[in-house]
Amino acid sequence: MSIPNHEADQPPDETSGRAKFDPQTNPLGAHEKSEILARIVECSSDYIGACDPHGITLMINPAGRKLIGLAPDESPEGRPITDWHPQADNKMLHEVALPRAIEQGSWLGKIKVLTRDGREIPMSAQIIGHRDASDQLTSFSIVARDITRHVENEENLLKEKQFLQKTIDSLFAFVGVCTPDGILIEANRPALEAAGVQPADVLGRPFPETYWWAYDNGVQARLWQAIRDAAAGKVSRYDAKVRLRDGILIPIDFVKTNIQRSSKPITIREVIKTTLKRDGPRAFWKGVLPACARTIPVSGIAMTGYEYVRAQLSNIKD
Repeated sequence: MSIPNHEADQPPDETSGRAKFDPQTNPLGAHEKSEILARIVECSSDYIGACDPHGITLMINPAGRKLIGLAPDESPEGRPITDWHPQADNKMLHEVALPRAIEQGSWLGKIKVLTRDGREIPMSAQIIGHRDASDQLTSFSIVARDITRHVENEENLLKEKQFLQKTIDSLFAFVGVCTPDGILIEANRPALEAAGVQPADVLGRPFPETYWWAYDNGVQARLWQAIRDAAAGKVSRYDAKVRLRDGILIPIDFVKTNIQRSSKPITIREVIKTTLKRDGPRAFWKGVLPACARTIPVSGIAMTGYEYVRAQLSNIKD
């Protein structure tokens, strides 16, 4: 049983005005292609422009003119492209971007567009050098997209990172970050200052082999085990002694955890209590105060933490 093809039985709809396009029997001519490209440029929300080899503007599409702040009837043609960019970016254009487009055919990068009211809009751009059949440079074109929001997000992330770093540097605890295989990639300032070391002395090295722990093979072996446990998602917590400046050893409450997998809360009171359990207040303050003395004046966070530690200490008995 066959399914009837009703469309085949219908006569062509000559009143619809729609013609089927066959690219093989009806190829686009150069004029039609130019019209399509012109419509794309005109309708694009990206900044699209062109200039001659001497940097004189040939055209800027409506989106680009609107971004700059040109009036609808104001033509950019004949004006130098330096009018559309800040001075620093014009220097980069002529020394980097345009020479690269000439030598390699195109340049990709970031550039700012200068608006009529003086704003500088960050753009992600491609500049292309166009040549004729005889390989002579005829023009440059630019296609650029506003990345203001992306840049703002990057700046906000940087500010958050800087704030977090300042907060970590204000802690009384010694804070470090390792890769899963135990390579130290971050250490806060109190830890560095207390040991009298620079970041270059410890970062990029296996954590157990850094100055703080390289005084005893047993301490290092236990630390390696803690690193393996953390990589497996386990929390390691025990009393240990860390080496500070001039070889001084102080007791600490050592915690090693996988920050992506562990959610076990650890309070300041718990840290203090564990540290004091064996060594008492005198040993605790002898180790903590030298490490924190240079930190306290820097941050209100550190001073608040200092007062909180004192309050907790007064409520804990040996």
